[in-house]
Amino acid sequence: MYKVGKHCWSSQKCGCQLAQHVWSEIEGKNDYIFYQGRSPYDRIVSLYAGHFVDINGVMWWNRGSPSTLNMSPEERGVSIANRDPRSLFNFSDSSVSSYSFEKFIFDVLDKKMTEGGDPHVRCQTVGFPKTKFDDVLLLNQVPEAYSGVSNKIGVEIEFDFQELKKDKGVVTPNKHITPKFDMNNIDAAKITPEQWWEYGAFPSDYSCFYKSKSVKDRILDLYELDFEFFKEYDIYFDL
Repeated sequence: MYKVGKHCWSSQKCGCQLAQHVWSEIEGKNDYIFYQGRSPYDRIVSLYAGHFVDINGVMWWNRGSPSTLNMSPEERGVSIANRDPRSLFNFSDSSVSSYSFEKFIFDVLDKKMTEGGDPHVRCQTVGFPKTKFDDVLLLNQVPEAYSGVSNKIGVEIEFDFQELKKDKGVVTPNKHITPKFDMNNIDAAKITPEQWWEYGAFPSDYSCFYKSKSVKDRILDLYELDFEFFKEYDIYFDL
């Protein structure tokens, strides 16, 4: 968690680039502060989609690495394994191809990683300020929730959310937004990366990754710090 300008705090995989674009230079006259966060359930699926499955095919786009979209499944699994999985998760296998979400959270992630690892992986609430936030809003409430925040700060903000979602904006879909489809009745936790590459997208409703109690309980344990933080603000994530 880190500060974005005077009034906002956010974390990686919680729309932090959008928060930076909108709030980094806003300075109202009061000391109101809020946190822009995300359901720990949704955040870890997004992490898996973007940094382990590389569903967009553009992992390490800013480091000059080629897109993996046109690679064969065998090549893609090996290429991805040597990118973010190595650096973010200390991944040691030669390919990610067999690592379903279920296998990922049990065999790759651990408490040490979620409490002190890379900011994309660790609990989003690590490093929160000692003073309590005036408000906590969730990424799925944006952009509508920004209007309420701006009123409380006493400023007017102008931004075109749809424009930001284009390539020339900050929240570029080919780099940050997971492509979605409506097949939400599957047990998504058991599907392998190779199958996701065939779909070319993830389900629009991430709750289908949590049909198994063991998967849900694993996330509750790994991201316990986040769930406890949100409870202090009467925010609960029931599946």
